[in-house]
This record gives sequence, C-alpha cells and structure tokens, in this order.
Amino acid sequence: MPGTGAECTAADECGWAGPENETDTSPTGPAPLPPWQATRLEVLLDALDDVPMSEAERRSLTWLCGFEADTVENIAAVIRRARGGAQ
Repeated sequence: MPGTGAECTAADECGWAGPENETDTSPTGPAPLPPWQATRLEVLLDALDDVPMSEAERRSLTWLCGFEADTVENIAAVIRRARGGAQ
C-alpha cells in the first residue's frame, strides 16, 4: 500500500482503477509511476520491442503493471513467444 513500504498488488489498491477512470487534468500530466511499476512496464515494452501503440494502449499496459510481477513476467513471456523470440 502507498506510504507503507509494501508494494501494491493491483492497480486499484494503489488508488488508480484503470485507464477508463483516469481523471488527471493537470498541465504536467499523470504522476510518475512508482519505481516497481515502471520496472514492470519496461519488461512489457521490451517484450513488445518497439511495437507502435496508442496512448490508450500504453495506459492499459501501465494499468496491467500494477499487478504482481509474476503476472507481468508471464504476459511478457507469451508476447515474446508469439513474436518468435526467446522467453
């Protein structure tokens, strides 16, 4: 949970319920991701290997990275296999 040192296991536990509920209207955009979530997003983006995507698709990936690290790793492995790459 935020502020306790424990990492969130689902995006809604972190106070963000997903891209469809995004209400940030600040001029600087959404707040930066916590380091653990940014690391998970990099895992998925690396697996996607520069596949073009819309902002909505990227927000969905960011939301997905709010779940457990194992979930993100498993999805990245499936993406790499589907693309013909190594796990």
